[in-house]
Amino acid sequence: MNTGLLWSCLFVVCLCPCVRAETIVDFEDLGLPPNSAAPGDASQLSFVSRGVEFNRTWNADFDCCPGAWAISNQVDLTTAGFTNPYSAFVLPDGGGVDGSATFAIANNAVQGEAQVRFPEPATVRGTYVANTTYAYLAILDGNDAAGFVKGPFAENDWFRLEFVGFNDQSQELGTVEFYLADFRNGASNVVSDWAWVDLTSLGDEVSRLDFRLLSTDGGDFGMNTPAYFAIDNLSYEVVPEPTSLTWFAVVILVAFFLRR
Repeated sequence: MNTGLLWSCLFVVCLCPCVRAETIVDFEDLGLPPNSAAPGDASQLSFVSRGVEFNRTWNADFDCCPGAWAISNQVDLTTAGFTNPYSAFVLPDGGGVDGSATFAIANNAVQGEAQVRFPEPATVRGTYVANTTYAYLAILDGNDAAGFVKGPFAENDWFRLEFVGFNDQSQELGTVEFYLADFRNGASNVVSDWAWVDLTSLGDEVSRLDFRLLSTDGGDFGMNTPAYFAIDNLSYEVVPEPTSLTWFAVVILVAFFLRR
């Protein structure tokens, strides 16, 4: 019996079902009318894109106030304030990554308000992120159309997004930070395009993502900077478990070589 050949065949049979398959959540499968957004309401909460679940919230007590995620294709880069929360601020014309139409907007005033849940424990390769017009104009011009922000960002101000990974036992796996605006150390950067954030440091057992938004512009009631950000082309990989068919193939191979 050629044991070398046997082991080679077994390796191939066992490896094939476990090859990592990348999935890119681009939100283009959700089908929005032009220039529209779909936040939560009383009848429509979480949505699923490419197998990944995004929560949406609604205040049933007051029958108002959508929170967490919304899907959007709005491209208003000029209107300041809370009437324009669902446009990604991406120069020059708005829109999703690589000229696509649809993206997701998170309203995340507290950690855990917006969540992402994967169908199985996964390696999250990363995602593209952007500011919203609401947050961008509040940061750069001090214009939130309501007077809550302190004014334009100045030296040492910042607006930071944190990704927090959890496994299927709700144990925290780690945190990745990304600055949506950074005026530290002489910089004056406000993100105005899609920017890639690498999330592989969270490991290969991510079942859920939470988010934190923090800012140097805060007051008695918390952060003044609008608690919004945009994402697109979220990339993740799942390693499938070996199937019963895989094990059946192993048994057949072993029996075949033993008979030789």
